[in-house]
Amino acid sequence: MKKYHLREPARILFHLDHGYTKISLERTEGKGLAYGGAEWDIPTASIPPYLRKIGARFIIITDTITPEENDSVEDIRKEQLIRVENGFCVRVINTFTLIGRGLIVVVSPWGIDRYPALGEIGSAKTNKVRVEIHRPDGTSLRLYGSLEGISPNVFGSATINLGDIDQKEVPIGSQIWSCEESKD
Repeated sequence: MKKYHLREPARILFHLDHGYTKISLERTEGKGLAYGGAEWDIPTASIPPYLRKIGARFIIITDTITPEENDSVEDIRKEQLIRVENGFCVRVINTFTLIGRGLIVVVSPWGIDRYPALGEIGSAKTNKVRVEIHRPDGTSLRLYGSLEGISPNVFGSATINLGDIDQKEVPIGSQIWSCEESKD
């Protein structure tokens, strides 16, 4: 059996019988792939209780498996380790630089309201979190950001301070994912 590392934003669609939950891999939705989007049945126990609400979003981390001819279903299930990261994935809708503070990105509300643990991410003293920026051109960048506007404002947006980084590095439409300390 062959394994490939996967780290994707996902959303809970509904809960199934026998301890499983159906999730959608968000980047495949509406792309004409897999009949409208890739959906998986994952063990509900792999999702922290506070993220089990229908519609909740999180980052799913797993090694995808390509079965080979002699692999049994039991072998595949034993190898399929799924982890849900207490994370978020938001889209950049605007950026601006504040002198002495750095690059501030305004993010869309579709990620903020669905992440019940957003305020718990990062250091309690500094509210810093390791983030991964996925640009529209397919490139990515990892750095630390500071969650400043955790609760969406009256316009339905929130802000993240990315510090001393050039505005060109984070184009409008980029996705910002939370991530743990680098394991790769």
